[in-house]
Amino acid sequence: MTGRVREAAWAVGGGVPDTVTGFLRALGGPAVLRVPGRDRTRVRAISTLLHGDEPSGIRAVHRWLKDGPVPATDVVVFVGAVAAALEPPGFALRHLPGRPDLNRCFVTPCAGEEGAIAAEALETLLAARPEALVDLHNTSGRTPGFAIGRSARSGLLCLASLFVRNFMDSRGRSIGSLVDAVGDRFPSVVVECGRMGSAEADQVAGQGLARYVTAPDLWAACLPDARIQVLGDPVRVLVAPGTRLAAAHRPEAGVDLTVLPDLDRWNFSDVQPGQLLGWLGSGRGWPLRAWNDSGRDVSRELFVPTPGGEVRVARPFSAVMFTTRPERAVGDCLGYACRRLSPATPGSPTPR
Repeated sequence: MTGRVREAAWAVGGGVPDTVTGFLRALGGPAVLRVPGRDRTRVRAISTLLHGDEPSGIRAVHRWLKDGPVPATDVVVFVGAVAAALEPPGFALRHLPGRPDLNRCFVTPCAGEEGAIAAEALETLLAARPEALVDLHNTSGRTPGFAIGRSARSGLLCLASLFVRNFMDSRGRSIGSLVDAVGDRFPSVVVECGRMGSAEADQVAGQGLARYVTAPDLWAACLPDARIQVLGDPVRVLVAPGTRLAAAHRPEAGVDLTVLPDLDRWNFSDVQPGQLLGWLGSGRGWPLRAWNDSGRDVSRELFVPTPGGEVRVARPFSAVMFTTRPERAVGDCLGYACRRLSPATPGSPTPR
């Protein structure tokens, strides 16, 4: 492949640098790695490091290529935001300053470098015709590992069960990500391995990847005792553009919204009416947005201001991906308000 995404054949154990940083420097930029497996007629796909501050996936890929077993099938690996990950002090930037988020450039391509990278990577992954795609990420807040899929059909739950026991059904809502662009061409899930930098998240990524690449029959590999907790009907809670945000135990001066610094304790719990989200600052309007399926802002149905300037929960929901990092909340979202569905048992993909 010519262009912005490098392509290389890389066998397991084939001279992989000792450190993840050395590995990324050897790649030199966004890359597609082709790893031969025992069955050369089938392919599985992995994407990782689409955000430069989410290291668990690339750490798992590095360990596997350095010391792991030969995969059951050929594997195609796309490694995305290499330059952002290498910026000192390392794994600190979601994307390069002044540049768009790579994982928002796949459905409606962005102009410039990130748009070209996304287009080239998507073309390669679609041409590979993989059995499945797993996109490995981290969260910025405390949370158990979970998967996200465009529906809760059995094949996607099966993929999820190789890594985690929690699943969010996005109902096909698009944020421009790689998995959104893949659509229903082949089973694909995002795996949020857990909080970035945590040993638990690295373990989720490493153990799940080992199951994924070594299973002779992917759809027979669902863990037999797996029961997946499914959350659905997600409403993405956003911070209004231009909002000044802080995380603290009391209202911060000079900001528009202060949220509790342990707000991420909500994740995968049922949040009840009356629980405190934070405090409004003075001089600006309502700082939250939350669009439902019909495009209506329901933020004031989820949260309510009090006469004393507090923001409290107005109706119950199950929380996913709530963060206490102001830059992540403003640049992406504060979290998702969902509905808890019945636990499901994973299985093979439904016929199409």
